[in-house]
Amino acid sequence: MKKEELKQAICDALVQQRDTSFRITASQSHTLSDWKGNIYPKQMEERFEKMFDDGDGSELKGGNPHASAPHSSSMLCFNFLHWVSEEWPLIIDDAKYTKVYFEVKLKTLPKSSRRANIDAVLVGRNEKTGKTVALFIESKFTEYLYYSTEELAKSYKQKESYYTETKNLYDWMNKEGRYNSGVKQNLCHLLAISNLKHSEAARTDFATLYKDEDYQYILNADEYRFANLLFEFKEPWTAKNYTTYCEKLEEMKGCFPLKEEFVNDNRFIINYWELFNMMPENIDYGLKCYLNGRYMSLHKI
Repeated sequence: MKKEELKQAICDALVQQRDTSFRITASQSHTLSDWKGNIYPKQMEERFEKMFDDGDGSELKGGNPHASAPHSSSMLCFNFLHWVSEEWPLIIDDAKYTKVYFEVKLKTLPKSSRRANIDAVLVGRNEKTGKTVALFIESKFTEYLYYSTEELAKSYKQKESYYTETKNLYDWMNKEGRYNSGVKQNLCHLLAISNLKHSEAARTDFATLYKDEDYQYILNADEYRFANLLFEFKEPWTAKNYTTYCEKLEEMKGCFPLKEEFVNDNRFIINYWELFNMMPENIDYGLKCYLNGRYMSLHKI
């Protein structure tokens, strides 16, 4: 199936899962004029809306915001994680997470104005050690289904462009000439997270950008972790595509110089079905019904 045909088929399937209150059919445009129709319960807390507005993804802005698309990866991630709190913690591996942030920006190179945009960050506590943990998440919905490759920008190919504390990542970043687009994004995000952990200049940049004290929980976490959160479509849309992408991610992780520090034995790839089953039993029943009807019927189980 060609790229556009695949995208159309998935959009059609997603549209058909929507409640009739969305007032949209498969024959109509695959966008909503009001992105709030794409989330549960059709409203977003002001603090979350500000996070998306401050991000670089144009998710909620403009006449045709990205968040209005049925296959919006950012809204998928939001719908599945916005509930994380003290009341409804999320337990992944040995950590219990009670805070969530979206569209968090981190410096990649000191002289570049562009930053890595992290889809979500969870903050909690390691229940074994008592240390605080920040889990940086890269979410993918349909993106990995369309295979494409990219080169790193020229600045990444110059060792002097890196922060002093993370120059040891230069060879790893430039192991290949071209990368799968998702793998390239992982490279840049892991570099940015490494900067935040080890470079005082990058940490100062973060503190300057995020003056809200709540963001100090990210900055001062004892442990940093990273994971890919992937939607694994059921047949006929995924199979080889998903497996190939996961293999490429694992290969990249395998040679990451700081893997023992950031990924270790913790999950590097989590699919949305696993996340769905991690949700607390006492969580909003309406939310679980929405997620199950809207998304899980398309997910491989």
